[in-house]
Amino acid sequence: MHNCRHCSTSVLSLPRAVVAALILLTGFSAALSRADPLFESAETLDVTITAAFSEMTNRREKAENPEERPATLSWIENGEPMSVEIGVRPRGKSRRDPDRCKIPPLRLNFKTGDLKDTVFQKQDKLKLVTHCQAIGSRNSAAEDYLLLEYLAYRMFNEITDESFRVRLINLTFVDVEDGDAHTHPAFVIESEERLAKRLNSKLSSVHSVSRTDLLLPATPIVSFYQYLVGNTDFSMIRGPEGEPCCHNLILLEPGGGYLPVPYDFDVTGFVNPPGALPAEALGLRRVTQRLYRGFCQDDATLQTVTGVFQAKQAQINALIAQLPGLGKKRRRSAAAYVEDFYEIINDPRELQNRIIDKCRGSSG
Repeated sequence: MHNCRHCSTSVLSLPRAVVAALILLTGFSAALSRADPLFESAETLDVTITAAFSEMTNRREKAENPEERPATLSWIENGEPMSVEIGVRPRGKSRRDPDRCKIPPLRLNFKTGDLKDTVFQKQDKLKLVTHCQAIGSRNSAAEDYLLLEYLAYRMFNEITDESFRVRLINLTFVDVEDGDAHTHPAFVIESEERLAKRLNSKLSSVHSVSRTDLLLPATPIVSFYQYLVGNTDFSMIRGPEGEPCCHNLILLEPGGGYLPVPYDFDVTGFVNPPGALPAEALGLRRVTQRLYRGFCQDDATLQTVTGVFQAKQAQINALIAQLPGLGKKRRRSAAAYVEDFYEIINDPRELQNRIIDKCRGSSG
């Protein structure tokens, strides 16, 4: 790792055309193939799911594989009502705890043959992120936290196409037992399989890797982004005991190395939900405190990565300003949190002290 006392200054003086060229050279400006129809648009999609939600929430399974229940998914497409039979089941770990989430995140299981020529074409299993509170509860704070988590994915989409796509949904829950209907924001996440397909890669099943096996500049781009959103709960080189690498990331194999793709931003400083705490071992007092946990890189790589983020500042600010439904207070705090990141990377001394000097060596 070079000292890089002057590399940050050179980044700041780069013309926009040069920065754009750097982005093109790194391959982060365009996806390798088109996204699925569901993720080609950023418009909010109106969807209704009819299922035994009261039974699902009252009998929350603690097993590793909770029961899948039948459901109907309905939406309007090109002015025509559409409907498909699916399966739904609770998913996740901490958010399956009813003390934390009254309605857990769900996995939607499609019968792919029913989806031809629809917005859900090519979908098989989708992760659905819910607002966490009880269905029908008008908890604006809970909905704000969901929208901020959605924004964390969307902002990373602006930085690189090598990221999970998401689609915001106005989701109407209809309970089959009493017919009650309640609408809340939600979003779906591109599946790992479809992400790999889009990026002409394959999913890795290795348990651990060496940092030298991770592709550049993708690895420091992920690290910078985790710093932007205030996330320290991740690992790029090993997974939990007996599971594939990594922790809150997946690894793809596009050829020549491993590509890390992060997910699960719900307890970041950017979202800052109630009760979120940083890892005690890191010595942080609150989740909004940033700590850079990326590996050390050479000056040229850092120069490229910093330029990538600087070139996307306006787009990220626009995403926060324009997201419908987000409360004013949390919109302001989210914008301020992102602005703090840019003040750091746009100041050579702060960049050196807060990021470059904090990088991690070959271990960790």
